[in-house]
Amino acid sequence: MHAQELLMKQIEETGNMLFKALDGVDESHYDYRVHESMMTIRDHVHHLCESYVAFLAHANGKEHSWGSYDLPDKSRANLMTEFVRLRKEAIDAIHGNAEAQILFSGAAYIANHDAYHIGQIAATRQAFDPEWTSYSLYS
Repeated sequence: MHAQELLMKQIEETGNMLFKALDGVDESHYDYRVHESMMTIRDHVHHLCESYVAFLAHANGKEHSWGSYDLPDKSRANLMTEFVRLRKEAIDAIHGNAEAQILFSGAAYIANHDAYHIGQIAATRQAFDPEWTSYSLYS
């Protein structure tokens, strides 16, 4: 197995977990905040969009100014459409590219970063939906 194959498998798995964590969460819960210091699900998804934008900038030899990304329409539907589009674009930039820096950045900006936010989203979801189990992320 090559590094790119391993990274793509990790990205696929974190993607599956992200979509399972978000599946069934309606608009009314996108702004639920467990604690004042924590992000809402809407904040997490918007932030993940920015991380994919940052990865794409980095992959193209540019710097990204964190906090500069802003999606004006942050409705659940529009945010998820943008999330899916940007994530796919970032993943596509890795396909067929064996350059070490792209793989390192893909691991940092996508696989590892997504995994952190999966945990945060799952914790938030369990707070407003105690019947939901984080074990569903693995099914």
